[in-house]
Amino acid sequence: MSAQPQQAPGSQEVTCVVVPLHNHTLLLPNICVAEVLPWRRTKALAGVPEWCVGVLGWRGESVVVLDYERLLDPSSAPQPHRAMLVMKKHHHREGSGFYALAAAALPRMVSLSAEDVVSQPAQPHVAVSMMTSVGTEAAMIPNFLYLEEQVRQII
Repeated sequence: MSAQPQQAPGSQEVTCVVVPLHNHTLLLPNICVAEVLPWRRTKALAGVPEWCVGVLGWRGESVVVLDYERLLDPSSAPQPHRAMLVMKKHHHREGSGFYALAAAALPRMVSLSAEDVVSQPAQPHVAVSMMTSVGTEAAMIPNFLYLEEQVRQII
């Protein structure tokens, strides 16, 4: 399954979510986002990688929260977060069908056409599916399958 936003047949634009991180920006198809929440306290887990912020109690489920920038660069210092996005898993096998991404600020929605999503040259990390731009702002489309595999290993 491609992580690139897909257009519905006959549709001119697709709704996406632009997620501000501290040093990067993510571009997510809106359909992948279950809910956007202000930052909430998470329960810390012992023996997990630094990018795992903890577990969030959400709608009766335990949802792993990850810091995408620390996943990209484990040596980066932890930063304060202002929001979290509960994400739907593409391939739900066991455990929760959701995980969450920490964000530096509340995300914003944009409508993009296929021409708006242009691949940018870069040597991406395995957690990055594609580098692109939204207007003049560089953005990353995550490798959702990789993220889900990392979350699965925590559970």
